Amino acid sequence: MEIYLDWTELRDESDARSIPLQYVTKSSPSEYIIWFDDGNTTYHTSVTKAGTAPNPSDQKDFEDNYKSGANVSHDRLATDRTPYVRVTEKTVGKTMQVKGFEITGAANTVTNHDIKWTEDIEIVGGFADAYTDPADSNTVFEFKGSKVQMQVVDVDNILGYGAGTVLNTFAVDIPATKLLLNGCAALSTTAFDLLTGLYIRIAVDNQHTTDKIYVAGSLKYYH
Repeated sequence: MEIYLDWTELRDESDARSIPLQYVTKSSPSEYIIWFDDGNTTYHTSVTKAGTAPNPSDQKDFEDNYKSGANVSHDRLATDRTPYVRVTEKTVGKTMQVKGFEITGAANTVTNHDIKWTEDIEIVGGFADAYTDPADSNTVFEFKGSKVQMQVVDVDNILGYGAGTVLNTFAVDIPATKLLLNGCAALSTTAFDLLTGLYIRIAVDNQHTTDKIYVAGSLKYYH
């Protein structure tokens, strides 16, 4: 489940729950997508990113007080916001990382964004945020049928099933209209292991005849 909050609400919830923030930066429009996960719920917001942050502003508050402590390799924070690692049998000796991505989905085609992994990892979640160019005169209805998927792909045939074999698909057919309307959707809520040499593919199927879809998001993983 995804819950949208404004920056102040998200910041206060992160502090109250002692859960660190994660973020990615979007280029068009220029803004931060900021979130944290608690159980199966993702709390998220967006903060406009100007060249010089106005004072006061949400951007300045985030950049001055939270950005340096975001995207850290741990699950929770101590009460003074210093990190500690929550150790479980499966995560002993591992650290959590966040890998961001940004994709431009060309009109009337499927655009694949492949991420190759050079070590064995455990994917523990991810999210996507889709948006359109404000200069385009489009409506959500015109993107009907568009969708986003996350796949595990053996591009180089390291397992012997054939080059390009899709081994698994997560977030099956998330409607781009849902992303465009609600701003966020989970790519995976099921943890799974990924072997060295396999790829995570984010596939954007854009059914609009002329306009692009932009997708930004992140994957969380242990390594």
